Amino acid sequence: MARNRIRYRRSDQITWREKWTVFKHNRRKPGWVELVLYGLFLNIFGAALLFMKAQMDKDVIEAAIEKRFLEAGIDMNRTEGASYEPFIEPSSAIMVLITMLGRMANVVGTMKMYKGLGKFLSDRKRKKFRTTTERIQNGEAEAECTELFADCCQF
Repeated sequence: MARNRIRYRRSDQITWREKWTVFKHNRRKPGWVELVLYGLFLNIFGAALLFMKAQMDKDVIEAAIEKRFLEAGIDMNRTEGASYEPFIEPSSAIMVLITMLGRMANVVGTMKMYKGLGKFLSDRKRKKFRTTTERIQNGEAEAECTELFADCCQF
C-alpha cells in the first residue's frame, strides 16, 4: 500500500484513539485526599506482602536446619503425641514474585503520597494567592500600602 494513499472511514465514527483521548480529557482528576489514601493503601498492601515473604524466608531457614539435622542423624525434641510435620519449602518463583509485587506497591504508594502532598501544598498556595488578589481588587491592600508608606516617611 502506498504511503500517500488516503484511507477513508466508513461513516463518521471516531477511532478508538480519539475515544481514549476524549475519555482522558474529560475524566475527573483525583484530589489530594484520594491520592494520599491510595498511596497509604498501597504501602499497607506492600508491607503485608513483604511480611508474607519474611514468613516464607523463616520457613525456608527452618526447613534447611531440619534437613541438616536429619542428614546428621540428629532428632529434634518433640513433645509426646506431637506428629512429625516436615517443613515445606515455598517455591522460589513465588517468593520472588511476592517480593517484587510488595516493593512495587511500596514505591507506587510512596509516589502517590508525595503527589497528594504536592497537590495539597499547591492548592493551599493557590487559595492564598486568590484571597490576596481579591483583597487587592477590593482596594484593601492599597489602603494598607498608603498607611505603611505614611508611617515609614513620617518624622
